[in-house]
Amino acid sequence: MEVENMGAHLNAYTSTEQTVYYAKCFSQDLEHSVEILADILRKSQLRNIEIERERGVILREMQEVEQNLQEVVFDHLHAGAFRGTSLARTILGPVENIKFALKYLSSFGLFFIDFFFDLLREASIALLIMYNLANIDWFLSDF
Repeated sequence: MEVENMGAHLNAYTSTEQTVYYAKCFSQDLEHSVEILADILRKSQLRNIEIERERGVILREMQEVEQNLQEVVFDHLHAGAFRGTSLARTILGPVENIKFALKYLSSFGLFFIDFFFDLLREASIALLIMYNLANIDWFLSDF
């Protein structure tokens, strides 16, 4: 809600190569938008109600992918070409994983959250800002 009140747009997506979190905002809101993105990556709490809401979004996305023949063909191509590796899996995974995610997350609780953030810490994180670099020193000094 905080992002929308600024007139900004916050979203995310996952592909086979990357997971992207991004914000579109006015230049005067850049610092605050970057802080929000950093909080998402460093302080997410993965509450059950939020997981439940995302589950519905992901299930709808899965239906859209299943109706897109090009996506289905590429999923089968990757499954055959990369058999035995993580690249053989679809981006969203099997429907069963999504349907039962809340149950598993509730069972594993903090273990899963720690695992998730360990993956983020070990991942390569790149930051792209389309802004006047002369005015971005405030951000770079924190890292």
